[in-house]
Amino acid sequence: MPDAGFIEVEPRSLDDFRIIQRLSENHGISSSLAVMEGHFGLARRVLLKVTESSLHSGIGVALRLSDEARLCQALRHPNLLSAHELGRDGDRFFLVRQWVEGVGLRKLMRGVWDEGTFPVTAALHIGQEICSALAYLHTLSIQPWAPVGIVHLAVTPSNILVTPSGEVFLGNLFGARPIGKSAGADVDPEIAQARPHGSVPAYEAPEIATGTNVDGRADLFALAMLLYEAILGPTALAGNPGFDWRRHRHDGQILEQLEDADLPDDLKSILERTMSPRPEDRPSSAQELRDALWHISQSQYERRGQEELRMIARQHFEGTEIPEEDD
Repeated sequence: MPDAGFIEVEPRSLDDFRIIQRLSENHGISSSLAVMEGHFGLARRVLLKVTESSLHSGIGVALRLSDEARLCQALRHPNLLSAHELGRDGDRFFLVRQWVEGVGLRKLMRGVWDEGTFPVTAALHIGQEICSALAYLHTLSIQPWAPVGIVHLAVTPSNILVTPSGEVFLGNLFGARPIGKSAGADVDPEIAQARPHGSVPAYEAPEIATGTNVDGRADLFALAMLLYEAILGPTALAGNPGFDWRRHRHDGQILEQLEDADLPDDLKSILERTMSPRPEDRPSSAQELRDALWHISQSQYERRGQEELRMIARQHFEGTEIPEEDD
């Protein structure tokens, strides 16, 4: 439904948009903050994603953008950004998505670390909100493309947006795939090599490397790694989100740091369980993980998470950002 007071216009070309700021360029797609012009001078801000010329990027990028549009238009969840429409201008395709002002979690974590430690309460709140979004995606049926649900495959700090009011959004659905379909299926080789999770092995579940048995539990693994990093600080992943967690876990580094951390035992336990390299050892669903985080938040921290998150987000919010960049 259009925003109150806005008369929807069907853009027929990129001339219907006024670019305010170019934000990023990844995988043959540029992302910009733009104004979508309406009748009688009315307009609204949107996120505009545009492919390069098909001669340069190939049809694979356009197909992936089409998949993202199809998914985003079906979304009805407070922690996921929706889409307005998919269009074409000559040999370029464009996707118009909801715009939300906020700060990327990667930037927020770094800013807080410069001053001290990331509040456990805020991390727990983020975890619960992202679990809510994942529980929705993992059970969302879009016939015939994704009959049994969607796996996000890019749950990283840079793909999470926090607003100054403490709201949490999970973005970057470019790499999302139907559950039961391999991460690289029906994708141009160049795009598969550049898929969002491919550049952030610190958050990548081991089953993604083989492309087998990839379901929602891969997203839970990534979220647990993210929470582990946020709470323990910049040295948790050796200060490098591109490090190979497999070697460090084998050496016991992750479990040793978690064991030594001043955290409730039940929080250590759920993080260790969810970071297991074996999918069958992890929580069976995002709802199960959310329930565990909620219980810890309620019993140990009096549920102050959103208040803490709102406070630090306001301190570190500086203006236009977009959760669409690789870590």
